[in-house]
Amino acid sequence: MQLLWTRRIPKLLCELPMPKQKAFVAFFIAVAFLAAHGPPHPAEATTWNPFLGPSDFLSLSSTVLGAHADLREQSNILAPSSSFSGLFGRSITFSDSDVFHASASQIPGVGAYIGQVSSVGIFGLANEGCNSVVPFTFNLVEANVDVQALAMTPNVTLLNGIGASDSSFAYVSMGDPIGPPDLGAPTRAEIEVDSERMLVTGIDEATNTYSGIVRGWLGTTPATHQAGAQIRKLNVMFPAGPISNRIANLAEDDGDLDNNGTAEFPQFAGNQVADGADAVPSFVRDNFDPDQNPGTGTNGGYITPHARYSGVAFLANSLIVTLQLVVAAPGVLANFPNLDWATSPWGYSTTLVFLHDPLGPPSNSAVSDFCGLTSNTVLYGVPHDNACTGASPPAACTGTGAGFVLRLAVDGGCPSVAGSNPNECGLAGQTNGICPVATCPRSTNPSVAQPLRYYHYMVSQRDYDDDGVENELDVCFNIPNGPPVWDPRQSNFISGSDADGDGLPAACDPNDTAFNNDQDGDTWQNRLDNCPLIANAAPGGGGGTEPNTFQFDLDVPGTLTVADGGPASDGIGVACDFLGNSCSGCPALTQTGPNGHYHATAASQTICVGAATSQCNGTPGLAGGASDADGDGVVNASDTCRDGNNPPATVTSGPGATSLSAAAGAGATTLNVTSTAGFTQGTPVVIASPLETLKYITSVGATTITINSGVSAAHAAGAAVRMVSFAQSLRDLNNDGFSDIVDISLLTGVFGSQGGNPANDGVGDAGVPGYQGRYDLNYDGFVDIIDVNLMARVFKSAC
Repeated sequence: MQLLWTRRIPKLLCELPMPKQKAFVAFFIAVAFLAAHGPPHPAEATTWNPFLGPSDFLSLSSTVLGAHADLREQSNILAPSSSFSGLFGRSITFSDSDVFHASASQIPGVGAYIGQVSSVGIFGLANEGCNSVVPFTFNLVEANVDVQALAMTPNVTLLNGIGASDSSFAYVSMGDPIGPPDLGAPTRAEIEVDSERMLVTGIDEATNTYSGIVRGWLGTTPATHQAGAQIRKLNVMFPAGPISNRIANLAEDDGDLDNNGTAEFPQFAGNQVADGADAVPSFVRDNFDPDQNPGTGTNGGYITPHARYSGVAFLANSLIVTLQLVVAAPGVLANFPNLDWATSPWGYSTTLVFLHDPLGPPSNSAVSDFCGLTSNTVLYGVPHDNACTGASPPAACTGTGAGFVLRLAVDGGCPSVAGSNPNECGLAGQTNGICPVATCPRSTNPSVAQPLRYYHYMVSQRDYDDDGVENELDVCFNIPNGPPVWDPRQSNFISGSDADGDGLPAACDPNDTAFNNDQDGDTWQNRLDNCPLIANAAPGGGGGTEPNTFQFDLDVPGTLTVADGGPASDGIGVACDFLGNSCSGCPALTQTGPNGHYHATAASQTICVGAATSQCNGTPGLAGGASDADGDGVVNASDTCRDGNNPPATVTSGPGATSLSAAAGAGATTLNVTSTAGFTQGTPVVIASPLETLKYITSVGATTITINSGVSAAHAAGAAVRMVSFAQSLRDLNNDGFSDIVDISLLTGVFGSQGGNPANDGVGDAGVPGYQGRYDLNYDGFVDIIDVNLMARVFKSAC
């Protein structure tokens, strides 16, 4: 390793300007010391392989030039991989900018049927093990992205004139169209008087008074306003559901955005589109504000997304959830904390906002854990009609759950002429009057033959005690007791060490012979509670409304950069997140920095439109070159660095590692193996001697493993069969098409930093941004000599 790196040093130095050469020499001295003395830390890897299933995880329905192709994407997280983080920017699909992506204004009106996400989730329900298989579907509609001030019904005006500094005033209205939510959510309304916008945090309907007003909201200028001036409300929708279903109001279709009993926007009521699509959810708006501080931000405030697709579902007969796919133009995400790397070469970004409000507290529902997912997404190249917005909507347009009436969507197809009123089909064009041109597509292939590049970037949740169980699934977050000692994915009684079956394993249960499903008595059951031994619920059993209080864990406020680039929440409740609770040999717990290593990676897919080339060749024997040019087991079309050998990490021993018990002839799809322990359906495997391209497990028997396609060559008995433990790591960190000195410099600039340790996540001093999960090429929680050497091995390779 050291020799390989040393041979490359002179050439690397010649490519650097003189100041960087000096810094690089100093760095190399440190590297040489560390290489001679060995790594200064234990391995911290846990399985992280979120891009499973077919090798072409992303595909287009047509590769014809100029076609309006549907996009299909699969993203799976299967045991024992940790779950992905639900915080903003932790699951992003990047699409080639040479493909036309319609903006919200170019797609038929709000409510047009855009596609579907069909998922099967693995959940823990009612304080049980995380093993309940729950199917759910989001039917996606075109959603609004523009924040606007709209007149309310009934009309609202100022009773008296107000000065530029007044923080309360009386209003005139016949029906209090906005008011305190009936279900216990905090009062928040954004209003506009003349050209000034304001935030209202207190409403007294008895005296018709708005109070707790923040003036000059959203960068406007405080001013005086005359009696009788109209008060308009912004179409920003805050979660206002009950504690058990905090975002339920987004799924309704009643025009009552704040759930106070009066529809302030009756034009949204009964239009057969969920209010969360008609209006802009506050967490979408705030996440698209680079400092998540719309009131006093100085960086330009909210950036309007390119487009948004929204869906609603009712999960496990308990929890109302939404899914938002928020599209941004190339380079826009680079304005945001921890996403400065997401520059224009990565293309259009589609950010997933999954199940809940990533900027808000959790719901105290019967869904206690989330630990796995198989998901298939289709986004139509041409929007379809939403059958629910027609004159006779089918019954499937309406759902009920948790006391709410949900507005769903139904695919009405895409006839070439208007078939209903309205008909949002993009092919109807001027016939339906929605589109200004004959065809209004969501996407269009380029007109010139070329390879298109797609990525899916994903970040895992954190694991503080390094036991292979992420914090949000680990009730004993500071006591290493993961599988096989305790398996959170098994039912409580058979999980390994939960004798009383109350969701607390013996390692942290004060009395494992006495059943108590709420050990601290704070109304949050053990498996849902982020601090199960210390009561930390808000009055009334809520999760709290202020970040980093009660059950609302957010170690780093949205206005700040997370120093190690990972999730801003570590999933450890603030009441438990203190120094004395630190585990032996672990970084010190702190409430002001997220604890626990995490992982980040990206899957790659190259799709050729027009003539095929070796870059998009995923099938052996096709014209245009070998299917695996660098021989790393990943076909060219799916390789994150096509000409640089960067194989995914595999299980080396124990469950997930086995060998052939009998020879497998060329074309074999059934492998006889010495053990199937640890192998799971849907996961990729590597077969060596000779090395096969990745195969995917379709079924697991007692002594056999069946794979999705036949092996390309014969393998002798004893050949290694290994399950993939970690997906490929990136070697082209800035996506310029090569692994070069720029990528190596990114690593050297943060050399020695550690993920999940607030005391060492930068370089030289705490709190300095440094470590990023995507720099950690061997997934051990550190940026070190191993990572630099891995990068050097593919130096100047085409990626």
